[in-house]
Amino acid sequence: MKLLEIIDKTSIGKWVEKKQSTIENTDPKKIYVENIRSFFGMSTKVARFFCDLAVREKKLTKHIGYICPNSNCKKIMFSEEYGNTTKHLDVECQNCEIRGEENFQFDKANLDSIIFYKLVGND
Repeated sequence: MKLLEIIDKTSIGKWVEKKQSTIENTDPKKIYVENIRSFFGMSTKVARFFCDLAVREKKLTKHIGYICPNSNCKKIMFSEEYGNTTKHLDVECQNCEIRGEENFQFDKANLDSIIFYKLVGND
C-alpha cells in the first residue's frame, strides 16, 4: 500500500479530511475569525492577530457586516470595507422586504455588526 493510502485509513487521515472539508466549505468572501480559530486550534485573540496580519500583507481585506435586527432574519444586510465606512445611512433588508416583513428599513447606527475578512481577488 502507498503511504498516503495508509494515512487515509488512520485517524490522521480523518483529521486531514476534516481540515480539507473545512477549507472547501469556507466562503473566501466571508472568512470569520472563528473559521481561523477553529481550523488552527488557536485562541480567538491569536486568530484575529493573524487575520489582521494578512490584511497588512494585503492577502485579506477586512469588512464590517451589518446584521438585520428582525428576529426571524439576522442575516448580513450589507457590508463595508473596514476603515472606509459611511456615517449614517438608512438601509433596507431585501430578505425581509421580499418576505413582506413590516420592518425592513433600519438606521445603520442602530444595527449590530460583525467583522469578517475577504480573500484578496474574490470580489
